[in-house]
Amino acid sequence: MLINPDIWQKVLRFFKLLFFFFFILCSPLPPTLGEFREVIVFTDYPIDEVLEKILKKKVYTPQEEFYFKIRYKTLSAFPSLKNFSTLFLIGVINDEFISDLIGDKLEIVKRDTFGLFRLKDLYRKNQTILIFVSSDKNLLKEGLKRYEKRIFASLLEHIENLLYIYTYIQGIDEKKMKYLKTNYGFNFKIPKRYYLKEEYKKDNFIYLFTHYPDRSIFVYWENNNRPLIPKEIADLRDSLTIKFYNGDYILREYTSAESTNFLGNPAIKIMGVWQNDKDIIGGPFISYAFNYQNKFFLIDGTLFNPGEKKLSNLLQLDVILKTFSIY
Repeated sequence: MLINPDIWQKVLRFFKLLFFFFFILCSPLPPTLGEFREVIVFTDYPIDEVLEKILKKKVYTPQEEFYFKIRYKTLSAFPSLKNFSTLFLIGVINDEFISDLIGDKLEIVKRDTFGLFRLKDLYRKNQTILIFVSSDKNLLKEGLKRYEKRIFASLLEHIENLLYIYTYIQGIDEKKMKYLKTNYGFNFKIPKRYYLKEEYKKDNFIYLFTHYPDRSIFVYWENNNRPLIPKEIADLRDSLTIKFYNGDYILREYTSAESTNFLGNPAIKIMGVWQNDKDIIGGPFISYAFNYQNKFFLIDGTLFNPGEKKLSNLLQLDVILKTFSIY
């Protein structure tokens, strides 16, 4: 009997989630509630405009998506929502719940004017409670701006940890990991149901792929260092995907690059949108380019999932890319 592919995909998603929640239910603490990227903000102060600028960083997939889905609540709502996964309390040192949660650390805020604190697994397993406190309510906006990068990084790290758990909930393909390590001197922590293609290995290009939704990860390497110039890296990626991915290329107007670190070395991270005019398809991608022990590496995750939100799947690819190891 043939099954409609859309129905089959929904069935697969259901059983993945069922397994995920069963796994967490077996933990000492009960599971958290809420979506992966949902952040509930508790505050009694008019700081939403400043906070939107901090948290509402957009990604083109190619539609516009944001890292976090923000819900605003007053501090008094905290007890009824304290079992959700990602909570962010913003207030001053004498606010109820905030003073109780940070306890003796209030002295740090009195001394330094501001404080950013993170509590893990307080009420539920895999929970993060982020607390930003000021000694003066009139300085809250200034303090949030000052702590902007730390706030964003702390919340994103927690979201990535949740996605990491979900990505590997069905296990790791240790056989493929061992094969890559033995034959290429590198590997990823590969989730189950990824397939390896090596037809271009003579060109120093291999890739892994899976379906529902369609995702691929490639590794390209050179036996020498290469300058880490964003435009040149983007041009290199185009030359590879045009040749090995049947004509894919980067839409530069929806793509950005930034300096970062990978395996302790300077790197370029590129995040944006690819397109294929032959097949009339496209989607988001994320790449890291870096030099390591006189070799150049470009690792890349690509997603195709038409008609659906894509950022969570893209961040899952990023989670996998960050497990890349060289031996």
